[in-house]
Amino acid sequence: MKEFCPHCHQSIMKHKHSMTPKLVDIFIKSALAKVPFHLQKDVEFTKNEYANFQKLHYWEIVSRDKKDGYWYITELGNKFLRGAVPLCYYVVTFNNTVIEKSTKSMFIDQMRKGKRFYMNRNEYAKMAEPVNFERDLS
Repeated sequence: MKEFCPHCHQSIMKHKHSMTPKLVDIFIKSALAKVPFHLQKDVEFTKNEYANFQKLHYWEIVSRDKKDGYWYITELGNKFLRGAVPLCYYVVTFNNTVIEKSTKSMFIDQMRKGKRFYMNRNEYAKMAEPVNFERDLS
């Protein structure tokens, strides 16, 4: 059940995001575009890919220039793409900010071999849980 702050009515839910094989495919597809790239103009994403692309910034492998709206592959993203560094398997976010990272990490080739799965909106919402401000944000 979604919980809200009793004062400002903002959602106080934290969300777990896993680096799935599909997210890796989205990252690779964006890396093949011209750099910098505009999501609507330079990359042919499906609606699902477009909706999930922004999650890649949680791992700091893409970055958006707030002035012109163009996206870039970061230095970490390039290293991950080359198989030089692993990424944590999942992150937990609150208010679009990473508050926790998995201690387990995997290289790009390991992540691409994983089982492909998709969650619908209801399944994703069931994974959300309220933030414990003392524990999660201290």
